[in-house]
Amino acid sequence: MKYTSLVTLAMASSAYASTIIAPTGVILNTSGTVLNPIIDTINGSGFDNGDELLLETGDAVPGSLPGHYYIYNTGYRQFNDATATIVFDLGGSFNVESVILYNYAEAGSSPNRGINTVDIEFSTDGGLNYTSTQATTFSQGVISGTDVLGENVSLASTVNDVTHVRFSDMVNFGGTNSNITGFQEIRFVGTAAVPEPSSTALLGLAGLGLLALRKRHS
Repeated sequence: MKYTSLVTLAMASSAYASTIIAPTGVILNTSGTVLNPIIDTINGSGFDNGDELLLETGDAVPGSLPGHYYIYNTGYRQFNDATATIVFDLGGSFNVESVILYNYAEAGSSPNRGINTVDIEFSTDGGLNYTSTQATTFSQGVISGTDVLGENVSLASTVNDVTHVRFSDMVNFGGTNSNITGFQEIRFVGTAAVPEPSSTALLGLAGLGLLALRKRHS
């Protein structure tokens, strides 16, 4: 019984609930004209209405997403550039499950400028190489009162051990006033990647199990 309890405890310690992942850095590569600094999409510049949550790394994923306070000229906006890419540094290694996006929303302007579809790529080696491309679709941005509403969009499949996420081939909703593409704020959702146990750790666990067995039979 004691041996079983030890193994169960060891297994449980490697399981973590999904939490917010706030990027610690972001780089925009584009030849187009940028209207707002890309850093505004990760620094919580719109979560400043006094009672708004910042959605920091490690925070529980709220059942209802907090509003992103609407401020003119915040977030990422640029004239369309088919070659533009955005790289988000997650500041660690995570198993990424979904993307929380506060899409483009500007009072008096067309929501067509938000990101409709995007190819999301993932790096597990510090941003050197990207694989596991997933085409992802978002909804048009909506303003409710003074807040931009966000959505939590699940990936087609969880990607493990991610250090960097790259957006490419960003396409807006077309139509009127669609010469600009952008979004307000972004977060990811997932769990901290757990390193594979080393041989030493496994031997230590085995030793604990043997010790428990000896105590049981003594």
